[in-house]
Amino acid sequence: MTKYSAELYYWFDQKDFPFKKAFLVSSQIVGQWCDYYEAKILSPKKGIKETVRAGQLPSSLLEKQAFITHIFEWIQENSLVPDLFALFLDTKPIDNPTGAKNPYSPKFDHHDDTCCWLLDLTDEEFKALQAALVAHNLPPDLFYPAGKDVCIPYQAKSLIGKVFVGIFGGQRCFTPKRWEAEQAKLKQ
Repeated sequence: MTKYSAELYYWFDQKDFPFKKAFLVSSQIVGQWCDYYEAKILSPKKGIKETVRAGQLPSSLLEKQAFITHIFEWIQENSLVPDLFALFLDTKPIDNPTGAKNPYSPKFDHHDDTCCWLLDLTDEEFKALQAALVAHNLPPDLFYPAGKDVCIPYQAKSLIGKVFVGIFGGQRCFTPKRWEAEQAKLKQ
């Protein structure tokens, strides 16, 4: 199994990026290998009492896809901040995925907002996800192997910033596509 992170270049930096379509394709493809889910509304609208749903996914692929769509729409309809939610999909019941004592990594782990998103997939599963993304006219590199970020020492511009960085250190990290964009800016 390999962990994959969300490529923020698409999810955050592209103004017209089809977030809902990309999220549904990704969650439905990974969901086909899962049996359990947990969904949490992290910023509920006023009056919303039910903020967590969890349990077993349907067994048939089409029912799973429809169920995942329904859960995503439930989250979106009831959230003040639509991008701030948790959705976990896994082969076993979800057991405290973000807890400090015994965390584990579900196959599909969107535990906060899109910057906090991991997939835990085999090579074959990842290739199937990439093929599905391409089939839906989405970039195949929406996710990349975790740990492939490029981190550079933070360059402070102000005197206070330089002192702060000098004392505490710091770095700025880029996803692979964000690093490409940063390098392109520097060449201009």
